[in-house]
Amino acid sequence: MAQPYTRYAGRLELAAGTATGLCQLAPGRKARPPLETACHTAAIQTPYKQRMNELVTIVIPCYMQAQYLQEAIDSVRAQTYPHWECIVVNDASPDHTAAVADAAATTDSRIRVIHKPHNEGLAAARNTGISHANGMFILPLDADDLIHPEYLQKSLAVFYNNSAVKVVYTDVWTFGDQSREVCRPEINMNELCHHNLFQPTALFKKSDFQKTDGYRKNVYGYEDWDMWLQLIEKPAHAHRIKEHLFGVRVKQQSMIIELVSDAEKERTVRRNVMHNNLARVRQWAPELLSQQHSSFFFKILKRIKSVIR
Repeated sequence: MAQPYTRYAGRLELAAGTATGLCQLAPGRKARPPLETACHTAAIQTPYKQRMNELVTIVIPCYMQAQYLQEAIDSVRAQTYPHWECIVVNDASPDHTAAVADAAATTDSRIRVIHKPHNEGLAAARNTGISHANGMFILPLDADDLIHPEYLQKSLAVFYNNSAVKVVYTDVWTFGDQSREVCRPEINMNELCHHNLFQPTALFKKSDFQKTDGYRKNVYGYEDWDMWLQLIEKPAHAHRIKEHLFGVRVKQQSMIIELVSDAEKERTVRRNVMHNNLARVRQWAPELLSQQHSSFFFKILKRIKSVIR
């Protein structure tokens, strides 16, 4: 099983004498070899190297996360799978996001930067990045998170071996204010209608995304949950890789912390998710529609009944 490289360190640094080699440094521990060396070895050993050559577009929206952006980009550049492009969407961030993103683009032609003139939020930023994507596959990545060097290699292998799959997600490791490993659950459609089951970073096809309404603006903080309900029609459409290949930075301030700290706002956004995905909820979680003591769910039930008639 691949091991999260951040276990070995709290920060990444360029190794002397290399162009992109990254050493992981941690107090009291030896640094691992540069990632470019490890990645080269892993790529040679993989049985999928000769089969997979489709382009993957990694979309990184960034707003007020400039201090973390370079680490996210470095984790992309460390991928064992070479056929990728990275689109950084600067959502009119007032910090030095533009400088960090532009500097990265000058050092690697696979990196492109889109500077938005006005801040429109995470959903719009992701949609903008995906609309400019050349890849067959899309991977959203928040600017403060990381992906393991083998993330793309192992996720793509699932698509190449199972044509029914629409979304591939992995287990998680956390870093920053908290360090632990998190195993995500297998997909259960009833539970997915009740709450989100996995993180915003998951691989899917652009062609499937284009059949959805995209990331919606009325579900602030739950954009990914709303997207998974659009993409996943049944359990077979989602595949979990039981390896900790995605790193979530834990910090005191985040969109989800902001959302859940405001109970009324969280309820409103949750209701919007349900309202956006009425057909899915009706099929997999009809008990939500039986809660007629809630005016919102009663309205949903009336709407569905009118459609049935």
